[in-house]
Amino acid sequence: MMDYYMESVKTAAKLINGDVEDTFILNNVTEGTNCILKSMLKGSEEILINTHSYKAVQNTLSEM
Repeated sequence: MMDYYMESVKTAAKLINGDVEDTFILNNVTEGTNCILKSMLKGSEEILINTHSYKAVQNTLSEM
């Protein structure tokens, strides 16, 4: 299974002219958003959002 994943990553990286090490294939937008948000916040930092934000973003931030 991992072989198919890595082949897909290599193909996607080539398509977008990116590095394989920096290319990821995720299940959906919510998973990607969660990964980015969780890697951005450290300590007491804050992110301001409005009431029109994507609900998954609101949920992730309220859990942190």
